[in-house]
Amino acid sequence: MYAGGEKAADGTLKGWLSFSQSEWLDRSIFSLKQDTRILDEHIIRYGTRTIADTFKKHQVSSDQIDWFLPHISSEYFRPKLAEEMDRQGVHIPQEKWFLNLVRVGNIGSASILLALEELFHSGQLKKGQKLALIIPESARFNYANMLLTVC
Repeated sequence: MYAGGEKAADGTLKGWLSFSQSEWLDRSIFSLKQDTRILDEHIIRYGTRTIADTFKKHQVSSDQIDWFLPHISSEYFRPKLAEEMDRQGVHIPQEKWFLNLVRVGNIGSASILLALEELFHSGQLKKGQKLALIIPESARFNYANMLLTVC
């Protein structure tokens, strides 16, 4: 993520001092921006690696997961995530995935909480079920993973 400039096609950043004051507003020079091409190249692979590492560290196998709640910013990433999870040996069937993106949209950090709340109120949870959640913070490729057990 970046602000105070404009990214050129070659990936370099042209700073705000290179623009006139009228261009600052017209070109949204100080708006927070993100190069989504970098996301496409890295976020799925690194995110899946965190899931695989977390499962290994805590001796959890993907077949123990009853519900998988991944925060994805767009349905574009769903098949890519499923494919990469399979490639890295963390297969969770789509019928175990719970996403509300098409109903709620991507609302950033609140997305995972609303998905969890919706699943909780759906009547589908049973005592003892395991929920795996993955929450990426794409600006710095950070990930939070949670394993919850229904009580």
